Amino acid sequence: MAVAYHSIHSNVLAYFYANKALQFFVEKRSFSRMIESEMLMLLQLEQSDDSNVEGKEYQRLIDMAEAYELEYQRALLHHNYAYHQLRSGEFKSASELYKKSVNNTRQPQDPNYLGSLEGYINALTKEGRTSKDDLLQIIEEGLTLSKKTENKTFYHFFTLHKLNVNEDKKGYFDHLEEKAYPHFQETGYVLPMEHYGVLLFDYYMEKGDVGKANVYARGLMEKFRKNNQFV
Repeated sequence: MAVAYHSIHSNVLAYFYANKALQFFVEKRSFSRMIESEMLMLLQLEQSDDSNVEGKEYQRLIDMAEAYELEYQRALLHHNYAYHQLRSGEFKSASELYKKSVNNTRQPQDPNYLGSLEGYINALTKEGRTSKDDLLQIIEEGLTLSKKTENKTFYHFFTLHKLNVNEDKKGYFDHLEEKAYPHFQETGYVLPMEHYGVLLFDYYMEKGDVGKANVYARGLMEKFRKNNQFV
């Protein structure tokens, strides 16, 4: 239930059921499920703009996963902790954590490998200390693997990274509008839809194309439409 509510961004209910699951797994002494339940609870707390989740919470769970040799859970924790650091602007720490997830605890055949590799590129790019050639080499690895596994979502992410690193702004927004954004809409991938909807809105406002900007503004406004029955 917790995972189901998390998938539809119902954070309060996801937290509630994850907490109930945690209590059950504590009684059963199922350490892997305990870690996963706590990790899911942390993810719900982080969705709030005023989140006060501290890195030590992730480190505590990482230490537990290492103590019980739970490699799968450790990989997930490194990935999620990296995203926490990325959102906090701690790009060096984020890149190191993503690298641990990529190199130490995941293999390319792992379905989550691409996610950690993309996060690693994102953190390195934002940190701004990695050469263009090195970034492009890692991006090509992601493009090759996403083609091999027929993962369209990450193919679009890596393509956008490549265009961004090459400073091809027009190519970036052309690919985003014509291919990537429609794919996210088709698959119902909410977070990228919201993020890139804002980017496209800003892009067209800067160009003075209010009509095109409004196309993306309408999609964003639907998120905040409420049935409050005011006069």
